[in-house]
Amino acid sequence: MANKYGPFSVTLDLSPASPDFSGVLTQNTVNGVATFKDIAANMSGTFDLTATSTNIIPALTSLTLEPAVISLLELSVTPNPVSTNFDFTVNVTLRDQINRRWWKPSQIEASGNGLSGLLSQTTQSGSIIFTLRFKESGNQTLTFTSEGTSNSTYVLVLQNTLKITSITPTVSLT
Repeated sequence: MANKYGPFSVTLDLSPASPDFSGVLTQNTVNGVATFKDIAANMSGTFDLTATSTNIIPALTSLTLEPAVISLLELSVTPNPVSTNFDFTVNVTLRDQINRRWWKPSQIEASGNGLSGLLSQTTQSGSIIFTLRFKESGNQTLTFTSEGTSNSTYVLVLQNTLKITSITPTVSLT
């Protein structure tokens, strides 16, 4: 669309129409090119994508969208190592097959030997923070699972012990 009379306003349409095709669907050309940066298509199937503009012949292409699946659970444990019977947190972030943050609410299950806390939670925007605790010391495996995908990490759990470093005597006269 390089033309000295531009810029032109270009609009994208999807057929069949879907409410899951969203974003800024109209852009002006710059040097003959319309760039669409923030379009989301949270769906799957084959569609016709049409670009239209006033006084220009519409452009049509067939588009096949693959269903997104959770393919990665990112885990971050704080602190690490942890102590028995003390809370620690795990930040879990879900990503799809092209490394985008997962957008749908998803159930995540946590498991581990001697693990306690809220072991099942639902994400809201692709991530959630678990507050957990281990009852047993040693190298523990912590596993998170969601929609057929799982990830494990090792956590060093130290035995919680009380160490007295000094005692101050108290004098009392009777």
